[in-house]
Amino acid sequence: MAGPVAMKWGLIVFKVYSEAELREIMAKEPSVAQKVHTYTSSPMIVSLLADYTPKFRYPDSITDREIYKEVTVKASLDDVWRAWTSNDGANEFFSPYTKIECRVGGPFEIYFSAPNEAPRGERGSEGCRVLSFLPKSMLSFEWNAPPKFGPLRYVYTRVVIKFEPVGTDSVKVKFHHLGWGADPGWNEIYDYFDKAWGYVLANFQKRFETGPIKWDE
Repeated sequence: MAGPVAMKWGLIVFKVYSEAELREIMAKEPSVAQKVHTYTSSPMIVSLLADYTPKFRYPDSITDREIYKEVTVKASLDDVWRAWTSNDGANEFFSPYTKIECRVGGPFEIYFSAPNEAPRGERGSEGCRVLSFLPKSMLSFEWNAPPKFGPLRYVYTRVVIKFEPVGTDSVKVKFHHLGWGADPGWNEIYDYFDKAWGYVLANFQKRFETGPIKWDE
């Protein structure tokens, strides 16, 4: 979090694992790098930390609808798991721009435009988080709609992916998209993702048939 203090100074609070990490972040901050601002750092002992989830983050009324798709690829379970749970893996079929941390509460953000091509909040699945996972067995994460769907962009659904070995050299991926709201506005979003996930899974299958997607072609 960051903001002005007494209308003169700014305060930024970081959660980092070392002072070196903090200094690296601040050295790359544009206004610091351009010598517009300077900074000093001090440690803070956290005495209270609140994790707030707005009540409108998920639909008020959830239907039993789901988008279900499955695809089988000739690959090792390790490689398939890597494809969905790491930046390097997702870059090979999902998008060249991602922010994935496979931990509960970690980001699962897929960007469909480069950072310099769209403002923050309009690039892709910003704000989505990993909900749960069983290593090399199941992954679940939040998902949101594109900006064109207005306020419903900020109401999240869920994706659950299951990974099942087939024989000794293949893996079946079972894909579920759940948590759809009951309001009529969700119908268009459902139809949109029914097609979009088909495209994503086709790219996923292509990645293991012909190699990583070449995004610049």
